[in-house]
Amino acid sequence: MTEPCQVTSPVPTSSHPSLVQPTASPASSPEPGYTGDAQCKTVRQKGTNELDRKGYRGLEAGELCASRRMETRICTEARKSPLGYDTITNQWEAVAPLPKAVHSAAATVCGGKIYVFGGVNEAGRAAGVLQSYVPQTNTWSFIESPMIDNKYAPAVTLNGFVFILGGAYARATTIYDPEKGNIKAGPNMNHSRQFCSAVVLDGKIYATGGIVSSEGPALGNMEAYEPATNTWTLLPHMPCPVFRHGCVVIKKYIQSG
Repeated sequence: MTEPCQVTSPVPTSSHPSLVQPTASPASSPEPGYTGDAQCKTVRQKGTNELDRKGYRGLEAGELCASRRMETRICTEARKSPLGYDTITNQWEAVAPLPKAVHSAAATVCGGKIYVFGGVNEAGRAAGVLQSYVPQTNTWSFIESPMIDNKYAPAVTLNGFVFILGGAYARATTIYDPEKGNIKAGPNMNHSRQFCSAVVLDGKIYATGGIVSSEGPALGNMEAYEPATNTWTLLPHMPCPVFRHGCVVIKKYIQSG
């Protein structure tokens, strides 16, 4: 097992001055007012005008909103009931259940909707389903597609497209166009990455860490996707391997841990 690394003062790399080395994350504590399932993970999502009016805000791609945010709780058991967190009342609220119960899915926001891709279904198999949520009407819809075959993978939004990155034994990049409803394969990453994390910064996607397979090894590198050339490029190694980690952008720096 890899020992956790400790980086006390992140220093940008010389070849990539806008990137910062990740730090190990401290043990997280439950959010105030939440006493639910400890197995749940928080996935921060971008808010919409309606959500902002109610006190929800969110994470734009490449921005950290530290004061108010909307969070959707996706549990590690296949369940249908996400929760929304109201930062004004400091309370969790039940929203409409997902049509298909999943866990370990990829989730992101694009065009004012929440999209949940794939994951693992109640039978323990890969769920080939795309589910989308409209906050204004509190409703979900879904489509099934063999192109959606991801689990343990992140999703990010860039230039109006959704990118699902890697997953179990996968280097694949899957690209979804919400406007046209098209799903297509993008370029493969340089490494298989499950339990990795990803962010958008300055028009590029950065995928960090992860593990090659359930047996390992953990990855101590990151790579960047350039839309103009439709290619992935490996970047300098991080101080230590990371997986099952979070990744955010704060003032042009990538913080992962």
